[in-house]
Amino acid sequence: MPITLSHVDRFYRHVAIALPRLWSTINIRLPSPIVDIYLERSQSAPLSIDAMVPPLTEFWSIKAEQRCKGFLFKLRPHAHRVRVLKCQQFKPTFSGLIDILDFLISSGLGSELTELELGETGEQVEEWDDRQLPGVRHGESDAPVPRRITIHGAYSTCWAFQVISFARLCHLNVTDNSNLDFDNLLGSLGRAQTLESLALVNCAIKGDDRSVFPPLSLPNLRTLELIHLTAPEIPFFDSLGTFPKLSSFTMTIVDVVEPNPEADLIRFICRHPSIRTVYLHDFITTQDGWRLILGGFVFATHLRLSNCNLEDNDLSILGGSDDSLMPRLRHLTLDNELFLHSNTIACIVRDRLAAGAQTQNSEVQPLKSITLRGWDASKMDQKDLDSIVNSVEDFVVDMFGGGSSLSDTESELGTDYEYCWSDIDPGELVFDVDVTTT
Repeated sequence: MPITLSHVDRFYRHVAIALPRLWSTINIRLPSPIVDIYLERSQSAPLSIDAMVPPLTEFWSIKAEQRCKGFLFKLRPHAHRVRVLKCQQFKPTFSGLIDILDFLISSGLGSELTELELGETGEQVEEWDDRQLPGVRHGESDAPVPRRITIHGAYSTCWAFQVISFARLCHLNVTDNSNLDFDNLLGSLGRAQTLESLALVNCAIKGDDRSVFPPLSLPNLRTLELIHLTAPEIPFFDSLGTFPKLSSFTMTIVDVVEPNPEADLIRFICRHPSIRTVYLHDFITTQDGWRLILGGFVFATHLRLSNCNLEDNDLSILGGSDDSLMPRLRHLTLDNELFLHSNTIACIVRDRLAAGAQTQNSEVQPLKSITLRGWDASKMDQKDLDSIVNSVEDFVVDMFGGGSSLSDTESELGTDYEYCWSDIDPGELVFDVDVTTT
């Protein structure tokens, strides 16, 4: 972008050269002369380095590895300016990843680095000699101290847990690790006393009896995301300990085969009454299970349920008749809940509004916003929608249709919706509503 801008005319060239930050994001795939231009024109601006290598044949060659070494050689005199470093290789044996890990240790980035993203995709490496890990092999003590870390794959996770300092770490995201050692995880998290958000995505947690580990103490943790857990990982809740400032909780579960998966979740909820935002995806349980789970989020104000196969009786318990079920709930989002009827939502809105109006001392709060996405249009009624519109401040109804025309594509932290409008019968009930009332 800055190269293009500088070639428009003399004026834009002057503007581009006068803005060092415009040149501060550098990609490893840029030609070597262009890298020199970026480093020169960025002057003393903090640098963001993108060393992501896509799965292209040319990057498996010796020439590609030489390019990586040459890039790091040019970057070394400017290492003190690097604030963001992203490196992800498609092939875990690609030596460029090793070179970059060595660069992290030997270049003296230290406390200057604020964000680090490392990893490998493709075939996982199950076992390796720790002496192969840069930093572990040489025993360097001047480890990077980033504030935000994203790690992909088992190799990079093992390296990061053993080498990187977690003294200033605020955000940790571990993804796509099929062999996440539970002991190493707890040991690393125990060093992250400043941690504010933790996300484990597509990780298979391995380990022995988890009851032998002491409870984890993370006094500043506010956001916890556990994405795509399997049933054996659910007891992980009992080993996490208590986080006094936890306010946002996200969990998605796959392959739930145990009869009562909510038991461990309920124990975790009871230890964290401060949770304000809840998102559960692919969590399926009984009506009694939903009563126990939702009843534990006493102070929650935001609830999002997605692909939970909810039925009307499961959700009707949020009505104002039971003060113990999420009395402070103000924002409700329901995605891809194809078995629910609009009448259930209208009744919940009406009951909570009535419960709050009965007495000024009632703990039940009326709902402020409703978002419904990916529902079956045949289960909607215009009267119910009108009732909801007149009772809440914000009402969003989105992507309705019948049966097979609705498709969903899972993303890392939720669901992106696609709709085939050509499949809609002209006489079918279809809503696309975004209403704000005053």
